[in-house]
Amino acid sequence: MPYTVVVTSFNSAETIKLVIKGVKELVPPPSQVILIDDASDDGSANLISRLIVDEPEFFLYVNPQNRGQSYSRNLGAKLSLNEYIVFQDDDDISLPDRASIHLGALDMGADFSYVSSKKLYPNGYEIVNLNPELISSPSINPDLIRFLSAGVKPQNGLRVFSPSSTLAVRKSCLEAVGGFSVDLRRLEDIELACRALMKGAQLAWSREVGVERLHTLGGDKSPMANYSGELAVLQTAKEFLSARQYFVARRMISLRAAYFQRNLFAISLNFALVPLLLVISPSKFYSIIRRIKHDLKQNQ
Repeated sequence: MPYTVVVTSFNSAETIKLVIKGVKELVPPPSQVILIDDASDDGSANLISRLIVDEPEFFLYVNPQNRGQSYSRNLGAKLSLNEYIVFQDDDDISLPDRASIHLGALDMGADFSYVSSKKLYPNGYEIVNLNPELISSPSINPDLIRFLSAGVKPQNGLRVFSPSSTLAVRKSCLEAVGGFSVDLRRLEDIELACRALMKGAQLAWSREVGVERLHTLGGDKSPMANYSGELAVLQTAKEFLSARQYFVARRMISLRAAYFQRNLFAISLNFALVPLLLVISPSKFYSIIRRIKHDLKQNQ
């Protein structure tokens, strides 16, 4: 089954060579590879041009101005000649079996397919985001939406991970649900997953690790971009949340924003609510501790 890989790139001179190498090693190989450079200013576009000069199935499009990953992914999907599309970020590496995992799920009727992933940090620390083997259905969709949007653990205890760099889609379904939100620079992948579930699309998660995600920093990964994205996701899913769940999630978003900004005053104000969070949602309190431990490990 033919498929397209869409790679979105911005200032990726340090990683794009590894990314393209991974795409070239996919089995089966893609019949089309679309690279969208989002007006990089570090020479990425020229580097990509050199890397794909002898690859007729590779096509580079350069945005005249920076528009964000959502815009670039939507553009790549629009340019795709195939119904099946695999999305690839510029700092994540696809493993050879990734394509076959996605194609198997899409051929079985899934509209969205996610693989598991491994996150690698420069100091050698790594974490594995391992999905269950799971297919969405009307009976579990509300639980999935609540988990993705507000971290509410499903009754079955299953946790799913849905970053766009682990995603493959049916082009027709992506268009039907409205594509990625171009207003978001962060969490646009989670907002899309929630919206797709709300519209009845079938999402499938695989336990197989198909992507190695590198830890990089960038403007779109700023605390404020993350804050705005989390609020947008919460608003998308608000009708599925109880008043308590919405309150806790809203407070956690504010606390995370203060923490990542290292705003001591805001942290102090938000920590005043920690006793309340501990009473009404102990799991959220412990997630704060896990977050701090995670940050310490990746910065060792």
